[in-house]
Amino acid sequence: MIIKNTLTKTALLLTLPATLLFTSCGSDATDETSNGDDTTNTNNPEENKTVQNVFYSIPSPVELGTLIQQAGASYDAGLLNPIENKSKYSSITKKALNMGVYGADLSITSIFDQTQESIFYLKCASALSEALGITGAFDNNTVSRMEANKGNRDSLLGIITDSYYETDDFLKENGRANVSALIIAGGWIEALYIGTQMGKNTNSDAIKTRIAELKGSLENLIGLLTLYKGQEGIDPLLEKINGLKTVYDGIGKSGGTADVKTDEKNKVTTIGGKDKMSITPEQFDALLTKTAEIRNEIIKP
Repeated sequence: MIIKNTLTKTALLLTLPATLLFTSCGSDATDETSNGDDTTNTNNPEENKTVQNVFYSIPSPVELGTLIQQAGASYDAGLLNPIENKSKYSSITKKALNMGVYGADLSITSIFDQTQESIFYLKCASALSEALGITGAFDNNTVSRMEANKGNRDSLLGIITDSYYETDDFLKENGRANVSALIIAGGWIEALYIGTQMGKNTNSDAIKTRIAELKGSLENLIGLLTLYKGQEGIDPLLEKINGLKTVYDGIGKSGGTADVKTDEKNKVTTIGGKDKMSITPEQFDALLTKTAEIRNEIIKP
């Protein structure tokens, strides 16, 4: 795995796979597991192809976190979802969304070299994943590998990514792609929340510009969620995220193209373009407010 060390003006090449970065937090998996009532079978080849295309065009929290870190932000543990919330989520929707949230938080701690916190988040991973009936990805072997690679960010991120591949495979093989969509959405919103808060705290134009350039990524996320309209938890979330899209619709380009492009063969996503997006202070404030509103609703028990 390779993470570029510089953020060029033309593009940010994100070489981590645009996969699910969903993990969780907790040590006591006492909640109910999925009983299958909210699952979606995706046996239609064309639908599977559509899901895959949209899936790989959505940057993961690791990618978004790397973008934020390279734009000059500093680590702030206060922006993460408190660990104590992990046992407060009872519905499948809340568990899935916050699996994504905690996954983004794990990614952020790893990207900012908060190794001990990363390991703690990973050790907590079994609770929500087990509550959702997801097994095998976050086991003792994964924890041991993380502990053995303390201080090596690239190795830690590689281990995290491997675990997410396994989790994604498990969900798809069991006809639960809609749960994957909720997890993706939770992670994406959390990463955007952290990014907007860091942009506010640092008043960094670089971070604000990169946040603006996620406009195309948001449209891809909406496309993914739309595939599962009518499934548990999807429609209310879509309504909220469409409200976020309304804010993004007002953000324009400053003379060129700034979009999200994906190499499907290599599963590589490029965020950026020839020119930067143009975002006004008012637009950024509106984006910050709307993102915080959605994110705080997600993490609320």
